[in-house]
Amino acid sequence: MKTKTTLIIIFVLFAASLAFGFLIAPQMPETIVTHWNAAGEGDGYGSRQGHILFMPLMTLGLSLLILFLPKIDPLRGNIEHFRDDYNRYVVVFAAFMTYIYMLTNLWNLGLKFNMTGMVTAAIGVLFIFTGTLLSKAKRNYFIGIRTPWTLYSDSVWNATHRLGGKLFMASGVIALLALIVPRFAIFLLLVPVLGASLIAVVYSYILFRRETNEKNS
Repeated sequence: MKTKTTLIIIFVLFAASLAFGFLIAPQMPETIVTHWNAAGEGDGYGSRQGHILFMPLMTLGLSLLILFLPKIDPLRGNIEHFRDDYNRYVVVFAAFMTYIYMLTNLWNLGLKFNMTGMVTAAIGVLFIFTGTLLSKAKRNYFIGIRTPWTLYSDSVWNATHRLGGKLFMASGVIALLALIVPRFAIFLLLVPVLGASLIAVVYSYILFRRETNEKNS
């Protein structure tokens, strides 16, 4: 996906979410639920006006930041090798944030569902796309599993990201189970992804040690 196309989609999502927010604003209470606990119960509140504007603007700002951050990477030439995949990921991120915004609006319009399960499943989808991106990422300073050992060499980076990509995709699939058993949503989200991260970090160190030992032997 080209950067120009990515920009267009980001701004379309921003305009659509903002228009939807203003359209339904008169039907929402002045004080709305903006945060939910692990049980899917609302436990944080904010003003309707602030919510309608804040989430779309935050989504737009973060999406643009992520999109253009590689331009200041000293290894930005490597990012060009997977730029289309990276741009696609930025679109998925913007769509994810828009989805959360829509869920919040629907909840405050009176449609009740388990917010934790719905959000956790969406994060699972984001993890799956994250894993896909990791498996294609080349060595750089902003995107991927950046440990001292992956940044040490391309071979350590590539091997770590092949494994890390699979682990993150598996974590995403497990998180999707939150739709079936929302009461365990937090565990289905955190345990697999923390395990995947730890395994990837340890694996990168093992590869580094193996490579340096081979060079010194």
